[in-house]
Amino acid sequence: MISQLANTAIRIPCSNCNCKTIKSMKWIKTHDAVACKCEPNISLNTEQLKSEIARDESSFAALNLQV
Repeated sequence: MISQLANTAIRIPCSNCNCKTIKSMKWIKTHDAVACKCEPNISLNTEQLKSEIARDESSFAALNLQV
């Protein structure tokens, strides 16, 4: 992972109570789920999340090439 993005904070919404948990991209990439006060786990192992992280990493890499 690009080190500059590792500490970027991501808000993870709970689909049950709409509470948002904040975790770093580095943390998200190394965990499969996050706990919410209303339910045991929010799955982080989704194709949508993985594709969004990959897209953000690619965009950041492209931006660095332009600088």
